Amino acid sequence: MSLLSNQRFLEVALAFAQWATALFAIVIIVTSARLERIKSNLATDKERETRKRIEAAERKVAPRHLSQSQMEQMAEFLRPAPRGRIDIIVPLSSGDDALAFAEEIAKFLRSIGFTISGPVEAAYTPMIGFHIQVKHGDDRPQLGGFLQGAFRTAGYKCDGAVNADLSDDIAVELIVGSREHE
Repeated sequence: MSLLSNQRFLEVALAFAQWATALFAIVIIVTSARLERIKSNLATDKERETRKRIEAAERKVAPRHLSQSQMEQMAEFLRPAPRGRIDIIVPLSSGDDALAFAEEIAKFLRSIGFTISGPVEAAYTPMIGFHIQVKHGDDRPQLGGFLQGAFRTAGYKCDGAVNADLSDDIAVELIVGSREHE
């Protein structure tokens, strides 16, 4: 092999090495940029997930309220319901949120034509959510069923029971308990 061919080989090898180095540098730059985007997306995803958790925690402790949509749904559902006295009870163990929510419910039910007694706090078995009690006879179970259906229409769980010990002048007893935990 001649000196000239060795020199030519070295020039080609050097050019190839420079080309490979440049290509490798481009790959490193592109990969680094992609890694930065992935890190940024992960940080954004973590922030988004953290925000969701905070919002969920805030909802769990925020006072309960009937939305305008819920009131409209309930009013429509209760339109054909028989009227009668509804006593609203809040177990003492249910806390301030339950009492404030019961007051809001009472105001709403009065506004659509129901006779409401309460809400009153009472020594009662701790309860979660809504419970309706009716006494046997006449239209009481029917009103209780309408009220139960109205709460369910608005997205709330609402249990029902017959309580023969209710006073004759009470059509329905609505018990507003502690908030449901998710």
